[in-house]
Amino acid sequence: MQKPEDNRSLKHKTVTGITWNLTGNLADRGITWLVNIILCRLILPAEFGILGVIAIFMAIAFSMIDSGFNSALLRKNDCTEKDYNTVFYINLGVSIFFYLLFFSTAPLMANFFNEPRLVDIVRVNSFVLILHALSMIQNVLLTKMFNFKYQAFVNITAAVVSGIVAIVLAFKGWGVWSIVIKNIVSLSVIFTLLWTKQIWRPSPVFSKESFKNLFGFGSRILISGLLNTICRNIYYPVIGKIFSKETLGFYTRAQSFSEYFSFTFSANIQRVSYPALSSIQNDDERLKTVYRSLIKVTMLITCTMTFGLAAISGPMVEALIGGIWIPCVTYIQLMCFSAIFYPLFMINTNMFNVKGRSDLSLKLEIIKQALSLPMIAVAIIWGVEALLIAGIVVAILSYLMYSYYSSGIISYSMSEQLKDIAPQFLFAGVMAFAMWTLTFFSLSAWVMLTVQIAAGATMFFIYHEYRKPEEYTELKELAITNIKKLLNKKRSTKI
Repeated sequence: MQKPEDNRSLKHKTVTGITWNLTGNLADRGITWLVNIILCRLILPAEFGILGVIAIFMAIAFSMIDSGFNSALLRKNDCTEKDYNTVFYINLGVSIFFYLLFFSTAPLMANFFNEPRLVDIVRVNSFVLILHALSMIQNVLLTKMFNFKYQAFVNITAAVVSGIVAIVLAFKGWGVWSIVIKNIVSLSVIFTLLWTKQIWRPSPVFSKESFKNLFGFGSRILISGLLNTICRNIYYPVIGKIFSKETLGFYTRAQSFSEYFSFTFSANIQRVSYPALSSIQNDDERLKTVYRSLIKVTMLITCTMTFGLAAISGPMVEALIGGIWIPCVTYIQLMCFSAIFYPLFMINTNMFNVKGRSDLSLKLEIIKQALSLPMIAVAIIWGVEALLIAGIVVAILSYLMYSYYSSGIISYSMSEQLKDIAPQFLFAGVMAFAMWTLTFFSLSAWVMLTVQIAAGATMFFIYHEYRKPEEYTELKELAITNIKKLLNKKRSTKI
């Protein structure tokens, strides 16, 4: 049995890692968000829709490049050079295959979507697949070392450089090409910074044994991730083909807004918690303690931010990207209600994989996506809004299913999970409703947005300072500690 301080040490290490990773991701996504706001004012919705129609193909390629091997490397505590080299060459080989496949089939995509520009766009944009594959092992190693500080630096630098390039090109009238070039510049900067740091270098080694061992675990994660990717992105070509590229442009912008907090924080939690939970995978008591803490902290932030975003979406869209984008407000609000469950899916999936139950993770993903498939018919018959409402129902049912099965792995019952997250849901819902009611006052978009955010922040701090829940206290203490360290560092530098 581990000592209690071991739990606190691992929790502190994990929360600190989450803080650095979240800070980097929020800054990265914040810069990207700001860039996209500027681009939305320079580029028409239909231009965004052009890239949206090929999003599913790119997403599938990214999932196949990973092939579940990265998760297998993160879970394995005694990785060898043979393991890293084997995965590196597999990633690179798969990326080249998909690049050549998309290059050759680009004319078919252009004909299907009746968009001649797609030929050149697909051929150029697909180069990001190779750049991504070349950087994956370095990111895995940084994650295993909990070096999220350097990862944050890399991602923020890439966001700034690529954002500046995209804005300049958009001002010059490059349209959709400014977004394509932005993608390539971003991955190029990431590749350059990771390789110049010399974290790891490949050697001409490929091990069949490593392949078999890693693929045995990673194959189920691959299939699970692939199913999720396909079902999550399949609405892009459906909307682009059946409705219009302008409608797809509204849909993609709404998704980028609604997922800003939930997906950023979900990816952050999944990335940091996986190696942390893997290190205690055989100690169920500690695993439950850390796992429970992760869920409570995650939902405190995600519920507050996502419900708050739904409340301010109208004034936010009008103020930031202009009246031409108002049709995407309803999409944002509906998407927020399903996006709130994404972190819970990821944390539960992490638990299954940590305990070696990638088969269960795959099984649940198949069921979840089977529930999602009828949504395509819903979209075709009743429209995009009906599609998003159906998505909320599927998200709720899927979470209940995931929490039920996770209870059998670490004795963390569904009722315990619901009891832990219910306060965050209830408070965030009340807060968001109060913020939304302010829109009945006749104020300009910028003034309304400012008033809503101020009101929501005030309610948040008053409530949590009064109630002082454990997860809030922990985050507050960590923030104060980090601020003090930063101030002390600045003082010592001046001296």
